[in-house]
Amino acid sequence: MTDTTNAPMTLLTYRQAAKLFGVSVRTVTRWTTRRHGALPCVKLGNVVRFRPEDIAALMEKHVMEIREKTREGIPQSWLPPFMKKEASFEEPA
Repeated sequence: MTDTTNAPMTLLTYRQAAKLFGVSVRTVTRWTTRRHGALPCVKLGNVVRFRPEDIAALMEKHVMEIREKTREGIPQSWLPPFMKKEASFEEPA
């Protein structure tokens, strides 16, 4: 078993998080507000940072939402390129 209690935690800045999502820093800021609350953050005084696992969880949540919507009849042409590789959501026979 690996001891992670003394391992440094990698935290991302607003700019780094925005780059990963492909959105503006302002959008990431909005995602961290109490009203929206989609992206958890770590606040240390005036410094705000993001844990990579929280960013990954938000991305996965939205991928799942896209999959659910395609089951409801959204055309495949509307999907982002990484989703178009999946020809069908049904189990192979």
